[in-house]
Amino acid sequence: MKTEQEIVDEIVKKITTLLDKHDATLIAGALTALGFQIYKTLLTKKEYANMQQHILQRSNEMKPFIERKLH
Repeated sequence: MKTEQEIVDEIVKKITTLLDKHDATLIAGALTALGFQIYKTLLTKKEYANMQQHILQRSNEMKPFIERKLH
């Protein structure tokens, strides 16, 4: 069984490969949509609403990647 870090590393490696070959906005959109679908499946309605609110409140704190040009 893989560790959490091994799973994360595998996901990051796959995403990096996809970013090298495809439009970054397509990859970001797909990952965002999938993430929300997974959360909606796992969380209660209240937890999901709280998560959305948390993301909105913190959106100005998010910084763009500077090490890698995505497109």
